[in-house]
Amino acid sequence: MRALLPVVYALLVLAVGGALSVQTQVNARLGQQLGHPIVASVASFIVGLLLLLVIALVVRAPLPTGAAMAATPLRWWIGGALGAVFIATSIVIAPRIGLGYFAVLVIAGQLIAALWLEHTGWLETRQHPVTLLRVLGVVLVLLGAVLVRWR
Repeated sequence: MRALLPVVYALLVLAVGGALSVQTQVNARLGQQLGHPIVASVASFIVGLLLLLVIALVVRAPLPTGAAMAATPLRWWIGGALGAVFIATSIVIAPRIGLGYFAVLVIAGQLIAALWLEHTGWLETRQHPVTLLRVLGVVLVLLGAVLVRWR
């Protein structure tokens, strides 16, 4: 069973990646329906917040103490802001450039940032050096962006 975990994780991540494209299209349409990408972003985050609150109640997740929250460095709080920027950007740009091109550029950006984070160890990331093969992987994804955009 333990040997299957990497496969299960990979399939789960593939499903989440697919869900991101669905989320992008749904949020873009929500922005059109509600009349503004920021309003749609707020609505999206409210729905997500409600779902997470229900899940937290179901799994009985303990609330953090005030001391734990106060001791948490500011850099660990930025995730929500980065998510908001992603959602708003996807609502505005994805309909203009297409879901496929948007998705592959997001993946390329994620890979570039991941390689840099892993190379430098910034944000307490486990370090892995940048190698020629890893850079080639990013180049191939960027080539994929060109091919996806080609009509």
